[in-house]
Amino acid sequence: MDQEWSVVKAKVGDRFIKPDSKKIYVVVKVVLDGDWVILEEEGGDRHFLTSRKGLETWIKYKKD
Repeated sequence: MDQEWSVVKAKVGDRFIKPDSKKIYVVVKVVLDGDWVILEEEGGDRHFLTSRKGLETWIKYKKD
């Protein structure tokens, strides 16, 4: 198996914290066979397109 793609597949509704801004983004769409995701800033109007590989640097948000 290719270790490069060892990250957990993101799915709609998953939440991630962008490390440099500490803002929470929610996955609103998974595209291109799950290799890319569209994220929307929680409580904001910004959208972000990133690859699964790019999400390796983000922190998956887990609500207690």
